[in-house]
Amino acid sequence: MSLFVQNLATLSLATIPIPIAALYYIFQAPLNLPYIGLWMLVLVTVLVTCGLHIMLPRRLRGNISWEYKYEKKGRRYHEHNDGDNSDAEIEEGDDVNNPFISMRFGHVSRYLHSDCMETAELRCNCGAMEVYFDHVELSPNGAEVFVSCRVGSVELYVPRHWRVIDNINTSLGNSEVDGRLESADEDAPTLTLTGNVSLGNVEVHRIRG
Repeated sequence: MSLFVQNLATLSLATIPIPIAALYYIFQAPLNLPYIGLWMLVLVTVLVTCGLHIMLPRRLRGNISWEYKYEKKGRRYHEHNDGDNSDAEIEEGDDVNNPFISMRFGHVSRYLHSDCMETAELRCNCGAMEVYFDHVELSPNGAEVFVSCRVGSVELYVPRHWRVIDNINTSLGNSEVDGRLESADEDAPTLTLTGNVSLGNVEVHRIRG
């Protein structure tokens, strides 16, 4: 109850479903309310919280620290507000041949440029991400793209002649490669997808590169 009052007082409306769900779970038996299982209640609370965080203005979502730089595993990352997409929290790496993009609560589109891509790491939580690979050359051994998608959507646009291997694990989600391989050449660049999708969707679209 105190958390509910505090959220109202500070106008942190995006997190109000959390104390409401807790109160409902505690009082559903004493007040003879319709029964909702714990895990179903948790799932609904997460979805509603993410939806409110996306839709509400920033001033009604609580404070988030936005602009900073830090070192992690020997690489520098930037977290920033992405222009008009003011609700998105984005982190990006500096290595064009091993790009890293992480986005939460919003939408982001990125056009990658690389002359020898080896790996890529894409993380999308409660939002939508579009990544274009038409200006990318893969390493001679191919490249591996790790995708983590939770309550969101990730769309990858790759050249038609690339061979795409989908090894993504899905849980209440979907991973799909659209279109057919343009060429059966055994030397075609190979892109291997790994990672996890939970309550989300990953789609690979083939375009002319």
